[in-house]
Amino acid sequence: MTASATGTPYRTARHASAVPVRPRPRRRRAPPATAGAVLGDLVAVCRNKLAGVTGPDGTPYDRLVPQSMAEVVTRGCVRLDVVDRPEAQADVVATFARHGVSVETFDWQRHGVGCSLVLSTRPAPDALLSAAVSALRDLDHVNEVAGVIRVECAR
Repeated sequence: MTASATGTPYRTARHASAVPVRPRPRRRRAPPATAGAVLGDLVAVCRNKLAGVTGPDGTPYDRLVPQSMAEVVTRGCVRLDVVDRPEAQADVVATFARHGVSVETFDWQRHGVGCSLVLSTRPAPDALLSAAVSALRDLDHVNEVAGVIRVECAR
């Protein structure tokens, strides 16, 4: 490698007659969608649907079929505060299994007299995930369902 007068490095071939080649610029990834951008897209879809027009890409909204939230396939991330006993883990996983939801990852951390349990699920209809979370609230070992995040996904 050699440097130009401005200090920018050049790559040269092994032949003396070869022309130096500048390194290619890196492609930048698009920034992730923010909640505001997603909400803006949703508003645009609603306006276009009410006006009976298609979006800028020519996507016909009239052909889209709305789904009830119960039918939407989601992955769940659930945070629980539970008592520090081995049977608490077993009860939580068994509750998901009884409701047809498979647990994918599981993290258990002790704090004080209790534990924080964070788990994520495999894709399942939201109705099953909601039923499992409701059943968790009734377990003796669960002090609190501290949070549930649903992520829509394809099967």
